[in-house]
Amino acid sequence: MTGRSGRGSAADMMDDVFIIDVQVVDDVLATFFQFSAALYAEIDPHQRYERFFYNVGLRGLGHRLLERNPRPKQAHGLSMRSSDALAAFPTSRALSRAALVNARDEIGRVLALLERAARD
Repeated sequence: MTGRSGRGSAADMMDDVFIIDVQVVDDVLATFFQFSAALYAEIDPHQRYERFFYNVGLRGLGHRLLERNPRPKQAHGLSMRSSDALAAFPTSRALSRAALVNARDEIGRVLALLERAARD
């Protein structure tokens, strides 16, 4: 998730080392759900399958923090989390085909859980 901010200055790239922008995670999740909905529409046109299972995890976070609308800073705090991997849900989550197509609410839930887990 680092290096995707689209900002080009050296200071901005340094911020990417310490911060993961929640909007970037949101964009990746939206792309994932759109791709999955299109894939299932293609391979299952008769809609025999109604429920899908998924989970979201962030691995290799290290000291990085999740932040919304990060601003350039001179100094950064470091996370002291004990685990290197975060999962949104303890087990896979069932999602209906309709929720897969309209995933805005689901993305909001996932982001809230990841942010909470990153703070702990």
